[in-house]
Amino acid sequence: MTDARSHSRDADGSIFDFVHQCLLAQALPGADAALRTQVSRFAIRVQQFSAPVTAKGVEDTAFYRYFPLSSLNEVGGEPASFGISLADFHAANADRAQRWPHTMLATSTHDNKRSEDVRCRIHVLSEMPARWRLALRRWRHMNRALRAQSQSQGTQVMEPSSADEYLLYQTLLGTLPVGAMAAPAHALYVERIVHYMRKAAREAKVHTRWTHPDAGYESALEQYVRDVLRTDSDNSFLADLTALTTTLAWFGAFNSLTTALLKFSCPGVPDLYQGMEIVKLRLVDPDNRAPVDYGALQAELALLQAVSPDKAGQLLADPQDGRAKMWVTWKLLSLRTQHEALFRDGAYAELPTVGAAANHVIAFTRTHGSTTLVVLAPRLLARLLGEQAVAPLGAAVWSDTAVQTELADNTRLVDVLSGSELQIRHGRIAVSQAFSAFPMAAFMTVA
Repeated sequence: MTDARSHSRDADGSIFDFVHQCLLAQALPGADAALRTQVSRFAIRVQQFSAPVTAKGVEDTAFYRYFPLSSLNEVGGEPASFGISLADFHAANADRAQRWPHTMLATSTHDNKRSEDVRCRIHVLSEMPARWRLALRRWRHMNRALRAQSQSQGTQVMEPSSADEYLLYQTLLGTLPVGAMAAPAHALYVERIVHYMRKAAREAKVHTRWTHPDAGYESALEQYVRDVLRTDSDNSFLADLTALTTTLAWFGAFNSLTTALLKFSCPGVPDLYQGMEIVKLRLVDPDNRAPVDYGALQAELALLQAVSPDKAGQLLADPQDGRAKMWVTWKLLSLRTQHEALFRDGAYAELPTVGAAANHVIAFTRTHGSTTLVVLAPRLLARLLGEQAVAPLGAAVWSDTAVQTELADNTRLVDVLSGSELQIRHGRIAVSQAFSAFPMAAFMTVA
């Protein structure tokens, strides 16, 4: 209230005193019981409406205006915070295990701005700021002639705005399918992006809005989307975009695998949104509410159930096709069924990492009684691999990196993802061995 008063240019500031009293349900001195009841009811109504009003102001307005890295602009998120440290991640999990062990772990919902897989792709840009900065500079130059000029309050402006252009580039990097698209598929993709950008511009309420659409601006924005995505042989932008998208798709797919492993193994109750068993590059509603082909998912699962765990590495040939993600999802859900108490009430403990790539491994245990699960997951792989699209396996990648554990030497561990076995040596797990067949692991102790 103090901030509101300081920014106000109104001559009469008594309105702020009035609102302050109302929000605190403070009736005027001498008010009778009936008036005090009315004031209390008004305060309750304000509280009931404040959450949706805040949502419209933040998630459905500000989030469409401010997006240095759009994958951070998620419901409940903070776009000014670029991730957390490993120490904070482990502290949050330990706190959840102790105080809120049954809270929901949701990575995609009906209300998200971008599906988990889109966010996992865009996240990769944070690992390659130089390449992203240069690409953005090239693209703005390539597409400069496609932007239209218009008059706004007597000033020449470009349409679409630089902000909407920047959002479009991030959106394309997060959603563009990898590989050649047939003409019908490409046409459908273009329509999805046209509808999304129109919605995004209206939600931002800067150049157009739902209540007062600006047909001229929306037409310029739509034409720009169609022009930059045209498949003409002279569209150098699309070729350049595709090259960077291919890199982001590769590392984004591994981000998705890590996300799935963590969601199903960390303290809490994992929520699986419809169709997200595989890689789904969906945007905000109505895009993320498209019908799900459950028959196709069941058929894919049946094929995976016939795969031997020691062949799981073959699923990495094309990690963005979704099979590896479904594999991790199926294996961890099956494990949760077999060890319900472990995941429901198990303790959580961070495992220290050492070696050349120590900062690229997330390691922890879940323990209940005599049962222990050891989880190892990779992170920031684009930085680790120098942006080379190779599978993060073996000593060539992980060198001397190791995970320290208090498990007794010679303790046998079996990975539910790859079926591989290893033993604790000198109180450590060699990551190169743990990630020799599959780039993450969920080890169960064997008596």
